[in-house]
Amino acid sequence: MFRQEVGLSPSAYQLQLHINRAKSLLGQQMAIADVAAQLGFCHQNHLTRGFKRLVSVTPRQYQQDCAGEIQSPSGPERNIVLDLAAAQFIN
Repeated sequence: MFRQEVGLSPSAYQLQLHINRAKSLLGQQMAIADVAAQLGFCHQNHLTRGFKRLVSVTPRQYQQDCAGEIQSPSGPERNIVLDLAAAQFIN
């Protein structure tokens, strides 16, 4: 009966609610382990598995995207980025 009304099983619906709340807390930069504990996941990896399955990124990646963090490349990739940045200022 629940599945007919909501379109999901009760457990899938509950997971979706938890993941939506996790997205909100992660967007506030709360620690992932704290988010997992607050939402009743038995451990951080349990949150991570469900989160990645529904959102297609890990909680850390989602949190970094929310913060607007850009990972700085290192090694040869860094030199290419620096060269491109310098070329923009020269032109």
